[in-house]
Amino acid sequence: MGRSLEQLTAILMCGGRSSRMGIDKSQLLIGDQTFAQVLCNRLEGFSEVIISSNDDALDFLNKKIIKDEKPGCGPLGGILSSLRACITSYAFVLACDMPRFSVDIVEHLWQDSSANAEIIVPRSSDGRIHPLCAVYKASLITVIEDQIGRRDLKMVNLINRCKTCIVDFPFADSFLNINSPEEYLKYQKSTHHSN
Repeated sequence: MGRSLEQLTAILMCGGRSSRMGIDKSQLLIGDQTFAQVLCNRLEGFSEVIISSNDDALDFLNKKIIKDEKPGCGPLGGILSSLRACITSYAFVLACDMPRFSVDIVEHLWQDSSANAEIIVPRSSDGRIHPLCAVYKASLITVIEDQIGRRDLKMVNLINRCKTCIVDFPFADSFLNINSPEEYLKYQKSTHHSN
């Protein structure tokens, strides 16, 4: 197909409330860098990297920071605002709490998907889909606006409503997301053991 990551804008989602974690997950550390720094570095091959965040603390990343135009709408609100700022026809959306993410995932999604898909979402070997590690067509703005207008903030409902291509992956580890202090501690221990 000849699709390139330069055809995609990367949107790093750093706007979550982190209620279970108790602190901003984008500021958790991998070695001496924050999750946000590490993931921004991994996303360098894209047309542009946008940070979806309502927090000015991420200015040091020197990326375009997009605040939610409709606060309190969860990931859908961040995706809506970021897609408006998107300079490409498609964007890759990534949660900031996925420290094992590899750019190979996006390359696989982008290459192995149908050309007319509006959403390209991975399904890991444990059967879970990952809407915050997925490709979205920028023209979905009106669909997302409509869904938010109905106060339906579930990502899965957007996926079910659109032309979605699900791409299966034979592993689950790279889709690990950190939601609690216990999960972060477990991740840190596993990282130390693998070094």
